[in-house]
Amino acid sequence: MNAPTELQTTTSANEATLNLLLKEIKDQDKATAVQRFVSPPGQKTDLVRLAGLRSTLDEALPYQNYFDELLCKLETPENFCRRQLLRELQQSHGTQFSTNDVIRLKPATAVEEAPYTYTLLQAAMLNFTDKEATPGYFSSDSETLHSTQRTSADGPAPGKMSAQTFVSLSRRLDLGHQYQRHISRTFNASSIELIGMCLHKFNIKLGAYEKYFNQVDFPLRRLFVLLNLTSGKRDIFPGDRFNNARIKLHSIQLFGQYTTDAILITCRQTDHSTKDSCIVYIPNDPGEGIYKDDDEDQCKYRLAVNFLARSELRELLISQLSQREQIAIKTKDLSSISFVDDITFIPLKTGLCKHLFQRCLDKLAADARDVAVPVAHVNEPAYANRRTDQAVRKNTQRSDALAHHFNIRLRGHATDQWLAMVFANLDDWTALEKHTALSWLLDLKKRLSLADPERDSPQGGAARAESYFKQFEVKEHPGGQSANRLVKPALSAEAREASTPVRAASVTDTANGL
Repeated sequence: MNAPTELQTTTSANEATLNLLLKEIKDQDKATAVQRFVSPPGQKTDLVRLAGLRSTLDEALPYQNYFDELLCKLETPENFCRRQLLRELQQSHGTQFSTNDVIRLKPATAVEEAPYTYTLLQAAMLNFTDKEATPGYFSSDSETLHSTQRTSADGPAPGKMSAQTFVSLSRRLDLGHQYQRHISRTFNASSIELIGMCLHKFNIKLGAYEKYFNQVDFPLRRLFVLLNLTSGKRDIFPGDRFNNARIKLHSIQLFGQYTTDAILITCRQTDHSTKDSCIVYIPNDPGEGIYKDDDEDQCKYRLAVNFLARSELRELLISQLSQREQIAIKTKDLSSISFVDDITFIPLKTGLCKHLFQRCLDKLAADARDVAVPVAHVNEPAYANRRTDQAVRKNTQRSDALAHHFNIRLRGHATDQWLAMVFANLDDWTALEKHTALSWLLDLKKRLSLADPERDSPQGGAARAESYFKQFEVKEHPGGQSANRLVKPALSAEAREASTPVRAASVTDTANGL
């Protein structure tokens, strides 16, 4: 327990910091929010490492900004498939049909009374099995119907198209396969793979800095290990020499089948070490995020304990799985996990950062197959109930959510948890906006640090800080004034560009040197 004099000293220091922030920001509520970042309990005052963090932030920005722009090219499955289907309908049937038109798909053997109706877009995205493509599978009255969703823009009332004709059209068009190709064309290029590798490499560096500054018991030597591991221009590969020994890399699997983004890095801490240490890296973990143990069994035990005790970690690891895997793992008893039997280390066969980037793409592709089913997969048992009412409703919701979640997953930065101490609604921020905000916070942290010789000479910083934070509003938090966050009002594209004066360098110029 702290002595009264220590508490008084801490309180006085906090009050002094708040007063200095108030002079710069000119708003009590905003200054209180910023203070959480500038002087958190147990903060480290390390201006050398702070400068290293600022430099890394600047280096990472072009890669983050590149994916901001690239993700704009990724269409949602519904929008992509609607466009492809409409083009096919126009080529084969002129203006007779719209993607909103309805078709009855009633099996000839069906006995229950049900509408069996779907829009042409829904039916084409869910596709048809080999059995359903057999002549006579659908009833004789299975055909297109008049759509209540049809608008004047869709043209005159449609003619008739039999279920058999539409089945042939859908399987030939194969929207699911086309969307998989859309993903590949957008992301599967060697240059994009290289930039994705760099993005994840910077995430490890930034994550190490964030944990170092925010965790009292995160030692400087662990930061050095991670910074040295991620130095240079190439990926981190199994078998690389590091501190006079070979690196071992493993992905972490739960319950024998669910591979997460968590990585086990086995290496020497220094070039004088005589035995390996085990570091578990969990990207974007709001908790410790980077765990160090002496051997693999200790790593498994710690992970099992944290999986049970920390719901946010459990939810994070589950969110890294495909939608089907998430549904399956939630059927298990997650209140019990054996560190001996239920946690497995699988050796990596590729570079660490390439592996993490590829996992993002693999999850997107797997989830997209549930929304737009390729002919190559539609016969699998997993898709047998894809046309139930509940499944169709979920499919519509998943289309938008799929692209949104992929966007957040790929654009989630290691420093987002840091920014979340002050700001809310970060999912809507661009990389440039995040960089600008964090740069301001770090500048304030440095300038108000007792160790900073320029503490009492902000050199115009106050006026600039007031101008920057003026654009934000205070969002009240149920936890009270001390827990309030700052939010950015909705801005037009022009206003948003004007509010972020920092400009990112071209990533292609940077990547050319790799």
